[in-house]
Amino acid sequence: MESFQFNFFGNSAAGPQAINKVTYRNSAVEGVIAEEVDVQEAAQVVAEPTEVTLADGITLLKGMVSSQQSAAMLSEPELLEGDLVPRKYEGGFKLWEGAVDLCNYLIQEYQITPDMLQQRYPSGRLQGKKVLELGCGHGLPGVLCLLAGATVHFQDFNKQVITSLTIPNVQANLQQLQPGTPRERARYFAGDWEATGSMLAMHGLGGYYDIILTAETIYNQEGQERLLSCIKQVG
Repeated sequence: MESFQFNFFGNSAAGPQAINKVTYRNSAVEGVIAEEVDVQEAAQVVAEPTEVTLADGITLLKGMVSSQQSAAMLSEPELLEGDLVPRKYEGGFKLWEGAVDLCNYLIQEYQITPDMLQQRYPSGRLQGKKVLELGCGHGLPGVLCLLAGATVHFQDFNKQVITSLTIPNVQANLQQLQPGTPRERARYFAGDWEATGSMLAMHGLGGYYDIILTAETIYNQEGQERLLSCIKQVG
Protein backbone atom coordinates (compact mmCIF):
# COMPACT_ATOMS: atom_id res chain seq x y z
CA MET A 1 0.00 0.00 0.00
CA GLU A 2 1.46 3.34 -1.05
CA SER A 3 1.08 6.53 0.94
CA PHE A 4 2.10 10.13 0.47
CA GLN A 5 3.04 12.58 3.20
CA PHE A 6 2.91 16.23 2.24
CA ASN A 7 5.27 18.73 3.84
CA PHE A 8 4.45 22.28 2.83
CA PHE A 9 7.43 24.60 2.59
CA GLY A 10 7.90 27.99 0.99
CA ASN A 11 8.83 27.80 -2.70
CA SER A 12 10.00 30.70 -4.85
CA ALA A 13 9.23 29.01 -8.18
CA ALA A 14 7.11 30.97 -10.60
CA GLY A 15 4.12 29.40 -12.25
CA PRO A 16 0.37 28.95 -11.83
CA GLN A 17 0.92 27.10 -8.56
CA ALA A 18 4.17 26.63 -6.66
CA ILE A 19 5.05 22.99 -6.02
CA ASN A 20 5.98 21.99 -2.51
CA LYS A 21 8.17 19.16 -1.32
CA VAL A 22 6.49 15.76 -1.11
CA THR A 23 7.78 12.82 0.88
CA TYR A 24 7.04 9.59 -0.94
CA ARG A 25 6.76 6.28 0.91
CA ASN A 26 6.50 2.84 -0.60
CA SER A 27 6.30 -0.54 1.06
CA ALA A 28 9.58 -1.59 -0.56
CA VAL A 29 11.59 1.64 -0.63
CA GLU A 30 11.43 4.34 2.04
CA GLY A 31 12.47 7.95 2.01
CA VAL A 32 12.36 8.71 -1.73
CA ILE A 33 11.10 12.24 -2.31
CA ALA A 34 9.85 14.33 -5.18
CA GLU A 35 10.46 18.06 -5.16
CA GLU A 36 10.83 21.10 -7.33
CA VAL A 37 14.42 22.33 -7.48
CA ASP A 38 14.99 26.07 -7.44
CA VAL A 39 17.40 27.32 -10.08
CA GLN A 40 19.20 29.20 -7.31
CA GLU A 41 20.43 25.83 -6.01
CA ALA A 42 22.55 25.26 -9.11
CA ALA A 43 26.19 24.45 -8.47
CA GLN A 44 28.97 26.78 -9.56
CA VAL A 45 30.61 25.27 -12.65
CA VAL A 46 34.33 25.82 -13.14
CA ALA A 47 35.09 23.68 -16.20
CA GLU A 48 34.19 25.00 -19.64
CA PRO A 49 31.31 23.12 -21.31
CA THR A 50 32.02 21.07 -24.42
CA GLU A 51 30.10 20.93 -27.70
CA VAL A 52 27.86 18.08 -28.79
CA THR A 53 27.38 17.99 -32.56
CA LEU A 54 23.91 17.01 -33.71
CA ALA A 55 22.19 16.68 -37.09
CA ASP A 56 21.95 19.54 -39.60
CA GLY A 57 24.85 21.49 -38.11
CA ILE A 58 23.21 22.07 -34.72
CA THR A 59 25.49 22.07 -31.67
CA LEU A 60 24.61 22.15 -27.99
CA LEU A 61 26.80 22.65 -24.94
CA LYS A 62 27.14 20.18 -22.08
CA GLY A 63 29.09 20.02 -18.86
CA MET A 64 30.83 17.04 -17.34
CA VAL A 65 30.83 15.43 -13.90
CA SER A 66 33.55 12.82 -13.38
CA SER A 67 33.05 9.46 -11.68
CA GLN A 68 35.05 10.74 -8.73
CA GLN A 69 32.88 13.86 -8.43
CA SER A 70 29.61 11.94 -8.73
CA ALA A 71 30.71 9.35 -6.18
CA ALA A 72 31.59 12.13 -3.74
CA MET A 73 28.36 14.09 -4.33
CA LEU A 74 26.16 11.05 -3.81
CA SER A 75 28.39 9.33 -1.20
CA GLU A 76 28.32 6.21 -3.39
CA PRO A 77 31.78 4.65 -3.94
CA GLU A 78 30.15 2.16 -6.34
CA LEU A 79 30.01 4.93 -8.95
CA LEU A 80 33.77 4.69 -9.34
CA GLU A 81 33.19 1.32 -11.02
CA GLY A 82 29.80 1.64 -12.73
CA ASP A 83 27.06 3.88 -14.12
CA LEU A 84 24.11 2.76 -11.99
CA VAL A 85 23.22 2.16 -8.35
CA PRO A 86 19.54 1.16 -8.53
CA ARG A 87 17.18 3.37 -6.49
CA LYS A 88 20.14 5.51 -5.41
CA TYR A 89 21.63 6.78 -8.67
CA GLU A 90 20.03 6.25 -12.08
CA GLY A 91 22.81 7.25 -14.48
CA GLY A 92 22.06 10.94 -14.87
CA PHE A 93 25.66 12.16 -14.91
CA LYS A 94 26.40 10.25 -18.13
CA LEU A 95 25.41 11.45 -21.60
CA TRP A 96 23.79 8.35 -23.06
CA GLU A 97 23.74 7.77 -26.82
CA GLY A 98 19.96 7.55 -26.78
CA ALA A 99 19.71 11.20 -25.69
CA VAL A 100 21.74 12.28 -28.71
CA ASP A 101 19.60 10.07 -30.96
CA LEU A 102 16.47 11.66 -29.49
CA CYS A 103 17.86 15.13 -30.24
CA ASN A 104 18.48 14.12 -33.84
CA TYR A 105 14.95 12.71 -34.11
CA LEU A 106 13.50 15.98 -32.81
CA ILE A 107 15.57 17.96 -35.31
CA GLN A 108 14.18 15.90 -38.18
CA GLU A 109 10.60 15.60 -36.90
CA TYR A 110 10.22 19.31 -36.12
CA GLN A 111 12.52 20.60 -38.89
CA ILE A 112 14.73 22.48 -36.46
CA THR A 113 17.54 24.55 -37.96
CA PRO A 114 20.44 26.47 -36.41
CA ASP A 115 18.86 29.75 -37.55
CA MET A 116 15.54 28.85 -35.90
CA LEU A 117 17.24 28.36 -32.53
CA GLN A 118 18.60 31.90 -32.70
CA GLN A 119 15.32 33.57 -33.70
CA ARG A 120 13.86 35.99 -31.20
CA TYR A 121 10.54 34.17 -31.47
CA PRO A 122 11.15 30.75 -33.09
CA SER A 123 8.72 30.04 -35.90
CA GLY A 124 8.82 26.24 -35.79
CA ARG A 125 6.24 23.71 -34.60
CA LEU A 126 7.72 23.48 -31.10
CA GLN A 127 6.89 27.13 -30.39
CA GLY A 128 4.48 27.23 -27.44
CA LYS A 129 4.54 23.49 -26.81
CA LYS A 130 4.73 22.24 -23.21
CA VAL A 131 7.45 19.61 -22.83
CA LEU A 132 8.47 17.33 -19.94
CA GLU A 133 11.78 15.45 -20.09
CA LEU A 134 11.84 12.50 -17.67
CA GLY A 135 15.17 11.08 -16.52
CA CYS A 136 16.78 14.08 -18.17
CA GLY A 137 20.39 13.90 -16.96
CA HIS A 138 22.20 16.39 -19.20
CA GLY A 139 18.81 17.46 -20.55
CA LEU A 140 19.90 18.01 -24.15
CA PRO A 141 16.59 16.98 -25.79
CA GLY A 142 14.79 19.38 -23.45
CA VAL A 143 17.36 22.11 -24.09
CA LEU A 144 16.80 21.72 -27.82
CA CYS A 145 13.04 22.12 -27.35
CA LEU A 146 13.55 25.13 -25.08
CA LEU A 147 15.72 26.89 -27.65
CA ALA A 148 13.10 26.08 -30.30
CA GLY A 149 10.44 27.97 -28.33
CA ALA A 150 8.87 25.36 -26.06
CA THR A 151 8.16 25.57 -22.34
CA VAL A 152 10.26 22.78 -20.80
CA HIS A 153 10.24 21.03 -17.42
CA PHE A 154 13.16 18.75 -16.56
CA GLN A 155 13.08 15.78 -14.15
CA ASP A 156 15.78 13.46 -12.84
CA PHE A 157 15.88 10.97 -9.98
CA ASN A 158 18.85 12.67 -8.31
CA LYS A 159 18.69 16.30 -7.22
CA GLN A 160 22.50 16.47 -7.51
CA VAL A 161 22.20 15.75 -11.25
CA ILE A 162 19.75 18.63 -11.64
CA THR A 163 21.85 21.12 -9.68
CA SER A 164 25.30 20.21 -11.00
CA LEU A 165 24.50 19.30 -14.61
CA THR A 166 20.99 19.97 -15.93
CA ILE A 167 20.58 23.57 -14.78
CA PRO A 168 24.16 24.57 -15.77
CA ASN A 169 23.62 22.97 -19.20
CA VAL A 170 20.41 24.93 -19.72
CA GLN A 171 22.08 28.14 -18.64
CA ALA A 172 25.15 27.57 -20.83
CA ASN A 173 23.02 27.04 -23.93
CA LEU A 174 20.78 30.03 -23.23
CA GLN A 175 23.89 32.18 -22.95
CA GLN A 176 24.67 31.34 -26.59
CA LEU A 177 21.60 33.26 -27.72
CA GLN A 178 21.84 36.85 -28.85
CA PRO A 179 21.21 39.36 -26.02
CA GLY A 180 17.54 40.12 -25.62
CA THR A 181 16.39 36.82 -27.12
CA PRO A 182 13.59 35.62 -24.82
CA ARG A 183 12.89 32.02 -23.91
CA GLU A 184 10.43 30.50 -21.46
CA ARG A 185 11.75 29.84 -17.94
CA ALA A 186 12.50 26.16 -17.39
CA ARG A 187 11.44 24.32 -14.24
CA TYR A 188 13.23 21.42 -12.58
CA PHE A 189 12.04 18.45 -10.55
CA ALA A 190 13.90 15.67 -8.74
CA GLY A 191 12.78 12.35 -7.32
CA ASP A 192 11.05 9.08 -8.01
CA TRP A 193 8.97 8.95 -11.21
CA GLU A 194 5.78 7.78 -9.53
CA ALA A 195 6.08 10.37 -6.77
CA THR A 196 6.92 13.08 -9.29
CA GLY A 197 3.88 12.23 -11.39
CA SER A 198 1.60 12.39 -8.36
CA MET A 199 3.13 15.66 -7.19
CA LEU A 200 2.76 17.32 -10.59
CA ALA A 201 -0.81 16.09 -11.04
CA MET A 202 -1.82 17.30 -7.58
CA HIS A 203 -0.48 20.77 -8.38
CA GLY A 204 -2.32 21.33 -11.63
CA LEU A 205 0.08 19.76 -14.14
CA GLY A 206 -1.90 16.61 -14.87
CA GLY A 207 -2.60 16.63 -18.61
CA TYR A 208 -0.47 19.78 -18.95
CA TYR A 209 2.20 18.48 -21.32
CA ASP A 210 2.00 18.22 -25.10
CA ILE A 211 5.23 16.21 -25.38
CA ILE A 212 6.92 13.86 -22.89
CA LEU A 213 10.52 12.92 -23.67
CA THR A 214 12.71 10.17 -22.22
CA ALA A 215 15.76 8.31 -23.52
CA GLU A 216 17.62 5.25 -22.18
CA THR A 217 15.89 5.47 -18.82
CA ILE A 218 14.56 1.90 -18.47
CA TYR A 219 16.67 -1.05 -17.36
CA ASN A 220 14.20 -3.15 -15.34
CA GLN A 221 10.46 -3.86 -15.11
CA GLU A 222 9.98 -1.85 -11.90
CA GLY A 223 11.40 1.23 -13.59
CA GLN A 224 9.11 0.71 -16.57
CA GLU A 225 6.08 0.55 -14.29
CA ARG A 226 7.08 3.72 -12.42
CA LEU A 227 7.76 5.59 -15.65
CA LEU A 228 4.40 4.52 -17.09
CA SER A 229 2.67 5.61 -13.86
CA CYS A 230 4.25 9.06 -14.15
CA ILE A 231 3.29 9.44 -17.80
CA LYS A 232 -0.30 8.44 -17.08
CA GLN A 233 -0.55 11.03 -14.33
CA VAL A 234 0.78 13.99 -16.33
CA GLY A 235 0.25 13.11 -19.99
